[in-house]
Amino acid sequence: MLLSRTPVDDPRLHRLGIATVILNGADVRDAGGRLSALLDRLGAAAVLIRPDFYVFGSAPSPQDIPDLLGRLEGRLCAPSASERAA
Repeated sequence: MLLSRTPVDDPRLHRLGIATVILNGADVRDAGGRLSALLDRLGAAAVLIRPDFYVFGSAPSPQDIPDLLGRLEGRLCAPSASERAA
């Protein structure tokens, strides 16, 4: 899941099956402020959260979100050792 303060338009979100949650957007209101506090504590505009609820990484600004998605894509789509040896 990508938790972000701003909308994100990147084709990798759909391709990698990443749900996007925009804080205080049309669908999500951070009533208790806990999600905003998480972003503040990390100094982040967006956080990429793994399915096991660990944070994969964060982006300090909206302009850094594509790099964050690229790092995840590189990890998920990296060739295996046997593929590299071939």
